[in-house]
Amino acid sequence: MASAPPRPPSDGTSNENDSVVTRGGFRLLRRTQTVRRTVEDLYLRDDIGCGSALCVSCVDTRFGTDNGIHPPPLRADASHYAIPDARALVEFADAFLAAAVPNAADVVLLTSELGKALLVGDPRVVRSLRKFTTDPLTSRGVKHFPNDFCRATSTAVSVHRRLAKKSSAILGRTPQMSFASLPKNAEEVATQTHCVLRAAGWYASHVVRGAFPVVVVTDDPTTLSFQKESLPRGVEVWTPSAYFPKFRPNSLPLAEFERARDARVDAEAAAMAAMDATKDSNATSPANRKFAFPPHWSRRDVAEGLRVGTLVTGTLRIVTDATARAVVATSSTSVSSSGVARTGRGTDGS
Repeated sequence: MASAPPRPPSDGTSNENDSVVTRGGFRLLRRTQTVRRTVEDLYLRDDIGCGSALCVSCVDTRFGTDNGIHPPPLRADASHYAIPDARALVEFADAFLAAAVPNAADVVLLTSELGKALLVGDPRVVRSLRKFTTDPLTSRGVKHFPNDFCRATSTAVSVHRRLAKKSSAILGRTPQMSFASLPKNAEEVATQTHCVLRAAGWYASHVVRGAFPVVVVTDDPTTLSFQKESLPRGVEVWTPSAYFPKFRPNSLPLAEFERARDARVDAEAAAMAAMDATKDSNATSPANRKFAFPPHWSRRDVAEGLRVGTLVTGTLRIVTDATARAVVATSSTSVSSSGVARTGRGTDGS
């Protein structure tokens, strides 16, 4: 009796046997200032919902609470979905907090980027980012998406398969998705293994389907350097300085962005002024001041000094163990001198 054919994979990124993948990394121990190698097991799931009211296939279209049912965190009539990366979250955490209100409902917060931002260690940034999970209103105003544990968006699956099978093919979840074809060049490989762009591409194909753009907000030069043709379909990459005026004009998030931007500019100007002041103080300090011998006497002044007796002529003897001290021996007396400036450029026996 012939055996049944093997089941097809549940999606294009991984087989059923890839439900658990291992990811290695490094962690800085701040107390000892040492780096420790870490190994993490990722349990990949297929039932993680997108949290959008546009979606009809995910399980979390509605969320139950103690007080009843509240809408999903992403609206169906939004003008866009914003996905900030870790750099944007660190620099403009308050601006995204102002945008994370239930009536806006257009921010997707990737847990991978939130974790990277928290690793910065700035207490102000940590306090602001923790409000995304501790404040009930803020937590309902964004979609916390665990992209590392979703099989369709986890980049660990691609790395795991390449290491195991030496394969560079990165496939999508379904044939209709933007990641369903082989990459055409190295830049497309980079975009498909970029965790933020991969999650944005999944949202664009799984939920939005061309209704509006999925905007990745970042000031990372590497992400900004990708050509538009290499990005997943429906995904746009904007810098924070261009995103907030374009998509959130005359709003509290724009005001918070401008405040954070001005504070950063002032901090950079103060740091530059402090650096210039330090350079000036070091240049004028006695320890760093360049030594210069006094100018030579003119022949007329030397002759006049010898005539009136204020100057004497003789043989210069430098003290061996103290070169800054010298003695001028004349026929009748000797004159001692100390200090490099008083000894001048003379050598022993001159």
